[in-house]
Amino acid sequence: MKKNKKKNKLLFAALSLVIAIMLWMVALNEQNPTVNRSISNISVNIAAQSTLAAKNLVILEDNIKVSIKIKGAVFTVGTVKASDIKASIDVSGINTEGVYELPVSISGLPSGAELNSANSIKVTLTVDKLVSVNIPVSINTTGALEGGISVFSIKSSLASVKVTGAETVINTINNVSASVNLNNITADTTVTESLTAYTQSGEVVDNIRFSKNTTDIEILTGYLKNVELKISVQGKPASGYAVSGLKAEPNKVNVITRNNNLTSISVVVVLAGKEKTDIVMLAQYNIDEDNVVVVNPPKINVTVTIKSTR
Repeated sequence: MKKNKKKNKLLFAALSLVIAIMLWMVALNEQNPTVNRSISNISVNIAAQSTLAAKNLVILEDNIKVSIKIKGAVFTVGTVKASDIKASIDVSGINTEGVYELPVSISGLPSGAELNSANSIKVTLTVDKLVSVNIPVSINTTGALEGGISVFSIKSSLASVKVTGAETVINTINNVSASVNLNNITADTTVTESLTAYTQSGEVVDNIRFSKNTTDIEILTGYLKNVELKISVQGKPASGYAVSGLKAEPNKVNVITRNNNLTSISVVVVLAGKEKTDIVMLAQYNIDEDNVVVVNPPKINVTVTIKSTR
């Protein structure tokens, strides 16, 4: 019996709440009072923006948004969304760089809703010179080749790229590069990668335009080897003298080669025709650069032993 009384009380309370809400909605529907409401994050369209480009000008601000206050019947303004409202500014009257405060035109409000008369909507724009510069393209690599091979060469199809944007933004660019991941590469290949501009501190530079957004990167593979140096001599010592010995220091170097059978490379010393005593000379590499790359090329000092033939 007590349980039934408690259940009846709960049902009565719930029914009373429902009736109260319904009565409130009926009263509200009859009155539909005028209210004020703020709407934020309204995107601003820039009218006649192409006229700025024709004058070599550009707006620094990106994705401009405003907030407005509207008033009207509660059931009218309560359904308005930011995406329903059209906001725009006209930049056709701007002819030089500088800071401008422009009025925002608002449209798209439903019938019965209007802007709050005290709500003056303006945006501040910074207009800069539109410039273009050519910047060299570099390649960054991540990862490593597999299968006992090394990178013999890596080249971009673009030596440089034209970058267009606001002068103050362009001046922050330190380099333009493409990044390529070497993982899973087991043979010669060409990949296409996107270009990105960076500041000196490594931050990405936005709001710019490349003349080409990607570059083709040619990756040639080779073999890392430690090979001997074979010394050859150009010229002769002084008359009556001959070369009796050659010794290189170091006598081996690390190379990356396209030829897996390579065991040695050549270096050359050039005699002036006056040498009569032993001399230490700086040798020059004599390699086929299309097939061999010396890793961090060390200086090769060659001791040339000279003897008399008289």
